Amino acid sequence: KQQAVNTHAYQTAPSNQFTGHYGAADGLNGINKMVFDYLLLPASVAKEHGVHQEELVNQLGIPLDKIMAALKYLVDESLLYNTVDDYHFKSTVNG
Repeated sequence: KQQAVNTHAYQTAPSNQFTGHYGAADGLNGINKMVFDYLLLPASVAKEHGVHQEELVNQLGIPLDKIMAALKYLVDESLLYNTVDDYHFKSTVNG
């Protein structure tokens, strides 16, 4: 008598350094992911007042309006927060 073996149960999820740690960050893509990833860099995390939106424009080469839309989305998703003013941001997951 043969038993059916569920091979899917043994497959591992694709490797992703953020999997299981940040929840809401899963599924980010495009500019939102680029901005979020930049704010997770050690140099960004180390900034006491966070990263200024103009730094994101300069470093990522993305127009300010798209950066601002991504920042708003990430703040709304509770992944980022404003620090000293409306233009500086830090990540909630490691800030």
